[in-house]
Amino acid sequence: MLTDYHIRVLLRFHSTFLVASCKMFCGGFFWQALANEYPGSKSSLGFALTTGVGESIGVLIGQALLTTILAYWRFEGWMVVARDAAILAVGAFISGSAWEPMVQATRSLDFTWAALTTGVVCGTGFFLGITGMQWVLPPQSPTPSLKGPISSEESKYSAGEDCEIQVTETRSIDWSSNLTLSVAVMGAAAFFVATDIAFHGNWLQTVLGERDGSSKIRDCALSGSSTMMGFWFVQIFFVLVVPPGYLWTDKDLGIEKRHAPGDVIQSSDLLVKEFGYVYESVHVTS
Repeated sequence: MLTDYHIRVLLRFHSTFLVASCKMFCGGFFWQALANEYPGSKSSLGFALTTGVGESIGVLIGQALLTTILAYWRFEGWMVVARDAAILAVGAFISGSAWEPMVQATRSLDFTWAALTTGVVCGTGFFLGITGMQWVLPPQSPTPSLKGPISSEESKYSAGEDCEIQVTETRSIDWSSNLTLSVAVMGAAAFFVATDIAFHGNWLQTVLGERDGSSKIRDCALSGSSTMMGFWFVQIFFVLVVPPGYLWTDKDLGIEKRHAPGDVIQSSDLLVKEFGYVYESVHVTS
């Protein structure tokens, strides 16, 4: 029998798989694609900015692909899609631009320390980018009313009667979502270091391979797959242990934060449908 925990884990893995396969793979792929065509030195500012643009383009393409895939189940409007795309694009640009300078700066370190350092810096840049954009951009427009059956002794509605719930987005920052997503991006940037041929003691070489310049398309595929796998590596841990409502996947899935005993339940048994799943969501306020 599936428990709430099992359902939460399955839904989180579902979102993680889609985001890693679309956005993370495309981000790494197009980072390398533009790097292949840059005529100057890898240690130049122009190379860093060019690859940052490449990663942004990849993330935007991945966002468009993911939006298309999920349009049947969930589509919140083009303004919401454009806002989310702009936030992620800026974060990806900062993260992607920081990657090569950090690799150059950590040449003297062994692979593990170089990967960790690069991952932390790139993930921090991503966090600052998405958080700053969330603050700068105007809040989302109020979402349409949600109507559905509510059956609860504490509800003023009778069993099965339709009720209307107004949901309004405000200019607020979900720090826990931003932080968990950024740490996952740290994993992606760290694994990407494993594909660089300059590092000795690369214990991920046999798993990921190294970009050697022999084939441009192969190098792009390695870049995309390494970032995807690094993202997955961190996310597997997060999916299993992060409390409900604190992981970046949870808002879109309708998974809410648990409240302390004594909180007053306003309504319950609201059926929420996301990605074709239907499960119970209990709304409480303290």
